[in-house]
Amino acid sequence: MRPPVFILGMHRSGTTMLVQLLADLGFFAGDHLDPNAETWYLLRRNEWILRRAGGAWDQPQAATHFLRQPVIQEQLIKLLRTDVEQRLSEFVSGGLSSRMLEGPWGGKDPRLSFTLPIWREIFPNCRIILMRRNGVDVAHSLVQRTEKSWDSGSAISIQRAHRRLKSVWHPFEFLPHWSKPTRCFDLAAGFDLWQEYVEASEATFDQFEGDKLALRYEDLLANPETHLAQVAKFCEIEVEDQRIQNVTQQVNNDRRLAFLQNPALRSFYDKIADNHWMRQLGYDELAT
Repeated sequence: MRPPVFILGMHRSGTTMLVQLLADLGFFAGDHLDPNAETWYLLRRNEWILRRAGGAWDQPQAATHFLRQPVIQEQLIKLLRTDVEQRLSEFVSGGLSSRMLEGPWGGKDPRLSFTLPIWREIFPNCRIILMRRNGVDVAHSLVQRTEKSWDSGSAISIQRAHRRLKSVWHPFEFLPHWSKPTRCFDLAAGFDLWQEYVEASEATFDQFEGDKLALRYEDLLANPETHLAQVAKFCEIEVEDQRIQNVTQQVNNDRRLAFLQNPALRSFYDKIADNHWMRQLGYDELAT
């Protein structure tokens, strides 16, 4: 079995699109994915780690201190290593797939920005791809998702007893109502969360000593064929140029720097363009 390729980066940064494009080229991300193409096997365990730290996907800072403790790292590595040995078939929802054994495979989950050092101990030869996107479009997308999520119904509900027991019996219990966003109700909050993920993912990327690749969402949209070919080669996907050209026909370039078409978002950008991470990632002169 090849080492996995893990895709990390902030939520709403184009990781879903990248996984979908790679899947069309032969990359295997699991048979059981959530609506954002996140691998349930990874998502379930990563969210469990964040919860044990007193956080969640939109409250991740608690995990930073939690995961720095050697005794906690040791116990998590031991627990996850045993779980991988016993339950990795969950990656494909029952039975280890021949696609996973023979071809390029892996998974994406933004929470890997915080938990990847643990998974690196489980898969020492793994490779990583980091997706980047400007903080304004990310913040706006987070606000839209938060509003949509809460408009669809209350997150505060009581599960039936048998469902709760079933969740708790699993070593990585995961209660569905936990996934409701609780933070990003405005642009400022969304941008703050973007900063937290960027700080963690950039540190994780810098410290990673294996094969790694960083890619900007905006660059992928501007020149999809070139960049997808680069990613495919990194993942060791053997594919003809014509196939890449066909796959990239689905890429919508209109989403590149979408905030420039919205006066309110441009105004917000003017306030945060000089932010450290906006400058560090080359997003400080987009509106000029």
